[in-house]
Amino acid sequence: MNKQLHYSISFSSLGILIYFLSACETVVDVELPFEAPKVTLNARLQADSIPKVRLTLSRHILDNDWNFSPIPNAQVTLTSGEETYFLSYNQDEEQYQLPSLRLQAEKEYTVRVNLDGHEQVEATERIPPKVPIRSFTVNGVVERNEWSRDDDVTLTFQDPDGENFYEINAYTLRTSTFPNQHGEEVTFVERYPLYLRPKNPAYERDYYVGGSILVDDKLFDGKEANIDLFTGGNFFTDFEVEHNYESMQVITEIHFELKSVTRSYYDFSTTYGLQYWNDGDPFAQPVRVYSNIKNGYGILMGSASDVYKAK
Repeated sequence: MNKQLHYSISFSSLGILIYFLSACETVVDVELPFEAPKVTLNARLQADSIPKVRLTLSRHILDNDWNFSPIPNAQVTLTSGEETYFLSYNQDEEQYQLPSLRLQAEKEYTVRVNLDGHEQVEATERIPPKVPIRSFTVNGVVERNEWSRDDDVTLTFQDPDGENFYEINAYTLRTSTFPNQHGEEVTFVERYPLYLRPKNPAYERDYYVGGSILVDDKLFDGKEANIDLFTGGNFFTDFEVEHNYESMQVITEIHFELKSVTRSYYDFSTTYGLQYWNDGDPFAQPVRVYSNIKNGYGILMGSASDVYKAK
C-alpha cells in the first residue's frame, strides 16, 4: 500500500514538472532585417599599371554561397581632371579594364558605376608618390631554432613630409629555361612570396596577410626610415642564384618591394586582416571592414611601388 502510494506521488510530481517545463517553453520568431543587394566595387589603382575594377552584388549575412558572381553589364568610368575614360568588361578576368591607359602617381581618380536598378556608385582616390628604396643591407643570419635560420635585413628610404603609409613585400622570381619536345627554348617564370617579420615590436601584428608588413610613418615622420626585418628563411647565405641541370637552367632573383599606399589601403588592409584573424572565434570583438564606396560596398585604394633587386 505504501509502495503504491509512493509511486502515485512520484508520477504526479513528474507530471507537474513536465507541465511547468512545457509551460515555460516560448517560441520566438526573430525577423532579421533584409537589405536589398548593393553594388560592391573593389579596385586597386596601382601607378604604372592599367585600371582594373571588379563588381559584384552584396549578399545577406545568412547566405552561405561564397561564390560572388561578377556584374558584366554595368557602365564603368574613370575620371581624372577633365578626362573621362570608359572601362570595358573582360570576360576572362571577370573585371572592367582599360589596357591603353597607364595610371600615374600623384594623380586623383574617380570611379563611377551605373547599373540598372541601383544608385550610382562612386569613389575617389589619389595615388600616392613613389618612394624609392635608398639601400638594402644584409646584416647576418639569425638561428630561430636548430632546424631553421632567418636572414636579418634592413630596408632604408626617405619618408616624405606629411602622413604616409607603406606596405613592404618580398618575393623570389624563379626563371626556368628548357627545350620543349620540338627543341624550342621555353621560359617559365614563377613567383613565390617571402614572409617577413619586423624586428621592431611596434610593427608587429597578430596577423600577416600574404607575408607583407604594413606600417605608418609615426616613428620616422619626414625622416630617413630604417626598417629592420627578418625573412622567413635563409636566402642570402648558402643560396645559389643559378642552377644548371642537364637540360634546364634555373635562375632565382630576390626582390623587395616598397609600396607607398593610401590611407584607405591601410585602413582596409588592417581591418580585413583583423577580421580574417578573428574568423571563427566566438569571443573576439566584431570587426567592421573599412569601405570608402558611396552608395555601395567595397574598397578603392591606391599605391605606387619601388622594387629593389636584392639578389
